[in-house]
Amino acid sequence: MVPDAEITKATQNSIKLIEALPSNNQISVAGLWSSYKDELLNLNNKTVLSNIILSSFIYPFDPNYNNINFKNNAQHLWQEDNHPITTIITPRTASAYDATRAFIEAIEQQSQPRRFLFFDIPQRVTRKGIQKTFANPNFQAQGSTATIQFNTDENSDRKNGDRRNPPISLIHIVPCGDYHEFIPIEFDDPKDVGLQCP
Repeated sequence: MVPDAEITKATQNSIKLIEALPSNNQISVAGLWSSYKDELLNLNNKTVLSNIILSSFIYPFDPNYNNINFKNNAQHLWQEDNHPITTIITPRTASAYDATRAFIEAIEQQSQPRRFLFFDIPQRVTRKGIQKTFANPNFQAQGSTATIQFNTDENSDRKNGDRRNPPISLIHIVPCGDYHEFIPIEFDDPKDVGLQCP
């Protein structure tokens, strides 16, 4: 499953395809993080649910990458009663947070006053200045799951501006009380990644 950015009804079509599989289906369904949605957890075919594996470049509850402050702050801000927390704090939430943290760090670095003779000269924050800050091979910011850096090194064969060594998780769907949850494939119990099941 590789739904687009909701330009079409790709998510709904993927779900229809999954629901059409027979209950005794032993075929695994693979997908990208764009399939990480509430609608998937609400599928009626629970047998098929257990055969779904998604690749996610960020999984906010992965114990290997977890930024406890991000998780706690996000839970406090967005937690809703009787709703799975992994449908509130998602790869989209984490990537939006990471983008914001990267911009904040770049703005802070660019706005540092420059010393000229005996005076500190304030600097203006500009788009080109932010881009130059991002292009610095030493740039880094603390993201939701790991340090954010970009492939910008002149000596690298991957100077493409993409995130350097992004955290990647394979996730699957498991029962969690009255709901189902997304958790990393190496775990079977949501409690192992710190989730509370109702």
